[in-house]
Amino acid sequence: MTSEGNRPRRDRLLALAGEGWASGPVAVAIGRRARLAGLAPVSGPIGLLLRTTTIHTIGMRQRLGVASLGPRGRVRRTVALAPGRLFVDLGAYWILELPPVAGLPKAGDRLRVRPILDWWPEH
Repeated sequence: MTSEGNRPRRDRLLALAGEGWASGPVAVAIGRRARLAGLAPVSGPIGLLLRTTTIHTIGMRQRLGVASLGPRGRVRRTVALAPGRLFVDLGAYWILELPPVAGLPKAGDRLRVRPILDWWPEH
């Protein structure tokens, strides 16, 4: 996160897509502080991709959409995690946190990175 309030840095935003599913903007949590904060400081419909095997929703007020991913982007497990809960997938390479309004990919889908367009060319 940056000093610009609760907005993630643009150079760390991406989108993920699989068969029949696509995310909105997803921030990549880089550094210990960003991983510990999780989605808590982020406002708006943005997800968070973390290099971890465990997340929690302690202190959160809403459910959190969670998908654990293997090293090549294959979705291992998905769950709508209620507040005050712990999610563990020791075989995960990444965990994707999504806001409660976002849908979840299906287990077994392979997600790929899509660039996010930060500017519109002038015509």
